Order: sequence, then structure tokens, then C-alpha cells
Amino acid sequence: MQVDPTKLSEETRQRILKHKVEKHGRKRVTELAGVSRVTLWIILEKKSPVKPECVKPLLKLLSRHEFEELVTLGVLRSLDTVKEDGTID
Repeated sequence: MQVDPTKLSEETRQRILKHKVEKHGRKRVTELAGVSRVTLWIILEKKSPVKPECVKPLLKLLSRHEFEELVTLGVLRSLDTVKEDGTID
């Protein structure tokens, strides 16, 4: 799947990163994204933005379905249709 990570919102890049950490583990994500454990922690704690070049290799691991779910969830949240806890308004 060809996606330009610079076109993704910060929130979407954050969700993709978090999803991949949950699925593959921190060690694998640090290797793929080319960041240190400390940097990954800082990004996951939202103390620093997720750079597009960090997400680019992770996009290759996403199925089309996963990508669409992660992006759609962001759109619904931005419209206040889905709340942070996952409930639908």
C-alpha cells in the first residue's frame, strides 16, 4: 500500500504507531522505525510528535483493512462521533 505519511495527521500517525507496538512489540517497532527505546517512549507519551519518516516503514506492515480502520476512527473522533473511550455519541 502506497501512503504518503506526510499527508497523515499527527493523531493518525500516533494511532498507527501505537497499533504496531501493541501488535509487534516495542523492540520490533524500534528496529523498524529506526528510533531508540527512549525516543519511542517519548513519542508514545505524546511528549514529542511522530515524525512521518518514523511511520513510513510501519505502514508496510499495515493491511488495507487496518489502515482504513485507524484512519476512519480518527475522522469519526474529529467529528465528535466517537469519544476517546470508544463510545459512540
